[in-house]
Amino acid sequence: MTDNSTTTETPTPRVVNIINFHGLTMWVVEHDGIQYIYVKPLSDLAGLDWRSAKKTLQESDNAILYGTTWMKHPISAAEGGTSTPTKEGLYVRLDRARMYLARINTKMMRGKGAEEAADELLQLQIEWAEALHDYETQGLAVKTTRQTSRRKDEESLSSLVKTREKTIDQAERQALTNMIADKLSELGYPPETNKGKQQELELPED
Repeated sequence: MTDNSTTTETPTPRVVNIINFHGLTMWVVEHDGIQYIYVKPLSDLAGLDWRSAKKTLQESDNAILYGTTWMKHPISAAEGGTSTPTKEGLYVRLDRARMYLARINTKMMRGKGAEEAADELLQLQIEWAEALHDYETQGLAVKTTRQTSRRKDEESLSSLVKTREKTIDQAERQALTNMIADKLSELGYPPETNKGKQQELELPED
């Protein structure tokens, strides 16, 4: 039994990246040229009741805003030697996920004892509100600080390396290798680090 009330076939996405999204390590999947993330971890981070959150996410305007859709979870070969998707989950567009977080009531989070998470989310909401103001009034919003950004990039890189080590499917390993090379390039490491040593890749040290 699935929670999907439609009769259309549930799409099967493909994994394109692993990111550190505000403290959560998450798979990014792609379907029909659009990137999505599984939304339940965001709901859990805020301490929301998942049954209520799931219903809210699928309501008419919210479904349009977040691009909410049911998709089959991609299963890595590292999780049992198969790439066949089975279970379904509720996904939102990656480019709309911050809007979902921006609309979460931090007072409610504090009421559930998530003080630290509420403080962090409130600061993000303030930052996003200021960026939106700059965009609407000046036509441009510039991120002037990158707090812990490099650390998050390195955590994402580490997750990719660990996942590749556990993956037995050669196609998936190659895809992960390509992602690792791209991430190394983003972090400014030289091409020889990316190209020639990928079979036994070690994370470079600063």
